[in-house]
Amino acid sequence: MDAPLTSRALRSIPELKYVNAENVSRYRAIMRFFYQEYKRLRYWMKPEEVFDGIARWGVLPDYTLEQCMADLEQLEQWGNLASRHDGGRAATLEEYMKKKMQYLLRPYSIEIERLLETLERVTGYGGSLESNLFDLIAEKLFAVRGMAWEHSPESAHELWTTLYDAFKRLHENAADYIASLQTTKAEEMMVAESFLVYKDRLTHYLRSFVQALQRSAYKIEGNLEQISNGVRDLFLERVAEAELDKPRLEDVPPKDVLIGELRQGWQNLRR
Repeated sequence: MDAPLTSRALRSIPELKYVNAENVSRYRAIMRFFYQEYKRLRYWMKPEEVFDGIARWGVLPDYTLEQCMADLEQLEQWGNLASRHDGGRAATLEEYMKKKMQYLLRPYSIEIERLLETLERVTGYGGSLESNLFDLIAEKLFAVRGMAWEHSPESAHELWTTLYDAFKRLHENAADYIASLQTTKAEEMMVAESFLVYKDRLTHYLRSFVQALQRSAYKIEGNLEQISNGVRDLFLERVAEAELDKPRLEDVPPKDVLIGELRQGWQNLRR
């Protein structure tokens, strides 16, 4: 059963305003700078550091520090950045009280920038048929069936992560690759003379994938059939325990909600 639609899922997203706002190039430059520094494990940034970083790119020749500070405040209002007072090097109370700020990229903004970075690399559907993942899925299901993880929530979590990541990669990459064969470009290629050369490679690629699926299908199906509901529930409970044991500052879902999500993932894989 899919998770119910909530009012939170239908809310407006002010964090996306900077992508199409007036002065979009200024906001995008700031956010990309923050994101690149985030990947370098640098989190809290001063306006001067942001301005200097953008200046080095040379994409905004008339940009000023005052404009940068105003843009940072606007991004904070939209929820893209968090701020704190920076009085660390103040020599006097007057200096401390002056408005010196540091800014931090918020979680929503990290995901937005991550998505935008990915979109910049998209040139088509892409995808691939990764036949080696069938064997990996069968192997990990056999480990669940054998309860090799039984005494350690950490090993159960590692096993589940490897198993489900392999399943998602297999599914998503195959879906993208098959979609690429349905495009107008593919149809045009198939009636061209040059397709005869491509056809043999494509046929071999598809055949190898199907043969790998046929070789692994019985192992995957057999392992799934041998994993009882009791073993599955015990396994997913250990996975949830390991997930909940991670020290976090943000709120975490209750254990029963987390187990429900894991069961949905298991059902997706089984189906």
